[in-house]
Amino acid sequence: MSKVKEFLKDVNVLLAIKAQPKYKALILDEHPFDHQLLSVSSLYRQSRKYYFALGGKFEKKICSTMRSLSAQDLFKDEIDYTPALSEFLWFKDHHQEVSDPEAEIDSLMRFNDISLYHEQNHRVLWRLLPPAPKDKDDLRRYLNFAESLVVTLDIALGDEVGNKLSPYFEGMNLIYRPGGNSKYRSKGKAEYRKYLLAILTTTYYALELVHNDDILNAVN
Repeated sequence: MSKVKEFLKDVNVLLAIKAQPKYKALILDEHPFDHQLLSVSSLYRQSRKYYFALGGKFEKKICSTMRSLSAQDLFKDEIDYTPALSEFLWFKDHHQEVSDPEAEIDSLMRFNDISLYHEQNHRVLWRLLPPAPKDKDDLRRYLNFAESLVVTLDIALGDEVGNKLSPYFEGMNLIYRPGGNSKYRSKGKAEYRKYLLAILTTTYYALELVHNDDILNAVN
């Protein structure tokens, strides 16, 4: 499938999701497909509610991937996002008029390449974790542990959205991980919690550069 056809399929599938009016208070204006993801995921809604509850703010500003990763303060309760929904919708209906539609897609995605769910979860977690330690090695472990928690939440979101819809949300960069093929989620909360704990631990050891051959035994 060509990049244009794949992009248009993602857009059309997500637009077909019934957006629930009761979640309007949580919607970010012009953030692509935010309303649709709020409508299908309680995890996504809960994260947004927690972020707003701690006083978190969003700013509608043109924000490239590099600026988001290098300039935005991870500890500051303010996140920029590119208000691009109208551009996505215009391209869907007028892509035949664009001289280089694939380049246009690349341009659109360059400014919509960051999952706000991932970013706001970092801010929420600072309130739940103890204060950051000052020792250099301890701080590294602290930040790697926090990142492992956020990555685990990314995976849990993909699992909740499910295999049917999560690849389309991933294609639009609203989520970082599609739903997995694991059966643990259907085995009950306790078993699924163990599965997520294994993911958390594996991610942490990987960030701590534990040798791949040792991670499985360490997780067990």
